Amino acid sequence: VQLGEVLFHDNPRHGRPITESMGPFQRAIDLEPSNLIARIHLARMLALLDSTERLEATADYLAKVAPESERALEVAAMYAYATEDESRQASVMAELAAKPWFYRWYAVHAVARWDRDIDGAASILAARTSDEPLLYSLVPNHMVVRGRYSEFRRFMDGLEDQRNSSWDLYQAFVLTSGAYDASPDELSAVLGRLETATAGGLLSSSWLPPYEDLSGRALEFERDYFVTLLLLRLDRQDEAEALMAKMAAVDSFPGMSSFKDDALRILEGELAYRNGQPRRALELVRELRFEVPHAATVRAMVEGSRGRFLRAELERQVGDRDVARRYYRGLDESWSSWDTYYRPAVYERLGRMAEEDGRTEEALTYYGRLIELWRGADPELVVLRQEIEERVEGLLPD
Repeated sequence: VQLGEVLFHDNPRHGRPITESMGPFQRAIDLEPSNLIARIHLARMLALLDSTERLEATADYLAKVAPESERALEVAAMYAYATEDESRQASVMAELAAKPWFYRWYAVHAVARWDRDIDGAASILAARTSDEPLLYSLVPNHMVVRGRYSEFRRFMDGLEDQRNSSWDLYQAFVLTSGAYDASPDELSAVLGRLETATAGGLLSSSWLPPYEDLSGRALEFERDYFVTLLLLRLDRQDEAEALMAKMAAVDSFPGMSSFKDDALRILEGELAYRNGQPRRALELVRELRFEVPHAATVRAMVEGSRGRFLRAELERQVGDRDVARRYYRGLDESWSSWDTYYRPAVYERLGRMAEEDGRTEEALTYYGRLIELWRGADPELVVLRQEIEERVEGLLPD
């Protein structure tokens, strides 16, 4: 089970298939059929691979042996939305209505990540009765990935009394991710708030109880990481470099292994990339280790989505295209909801690479996923969607 967990959570960060976790999980089930952890993880892979027959068997099994578990409801949701079974979907919604908020979080996350059904996930989320921050944060997540940037801007502007340092960190991630086209005004507004964020404010507003090694000092380091990214986006390079020097001088963080080094390598890679040195930038991001406790990866900086996307982009441009594909796929297939933001860009890149290499069916798959995501996208993205649709027309047989 632990081998499966390592492959499940770490493979996508290292450009390896998450499905390598299926072997250990299946072996655990063979040895111990009642092992729910292994069954739940295997169910996620079955949904990802569209193996609905085996997914149904898992959903039925969990409903019998662990009917009150949030994970049983997660698998039921995956099956209901993977098969577009409206009766089962209604049953899932009825059960969620009587459960605590975190049951819904698992269901929404599972349908979005493993079924790749953002519309279905959004419909589950819309029926929530709680705006608990961790659950509520999935609302703008779905807006961005569906290309509804104007809705995202209105959402962030409307936070009012809910606005705090954690929301500012969240917004800073989105604005600097490379998956969203942020305006200078947006960048400056968040920068102004984060520059004054304190360790106490970061700790008290955290959406989850901080992992034991994530001290106030570590959260201040994360704040400085995002402040640096914002400064770089605003072309305030001298200030960014000064802050990076300050970050490099801080003591290491006990229990967090590559936490500090990975953040600095990403920032150094960003700086080199912006200075027209893509090969140097690639050397830097190839040093990323992602050796951190799993519990800490709920934090955007620790999860390292931006660094992995930057590596994929650089590998595609000046490095190894096969490695680029693996890192792009890792962003599509991972556990992390932080990676969801990259799906439109990932599908466009993977589709174009497949088209260039003559893998027509693969190109059509990725282009189709992007078109589906952006059915209701803002006008600024419709032109790009239409270009993709024209490419699809050209790839289809006469």
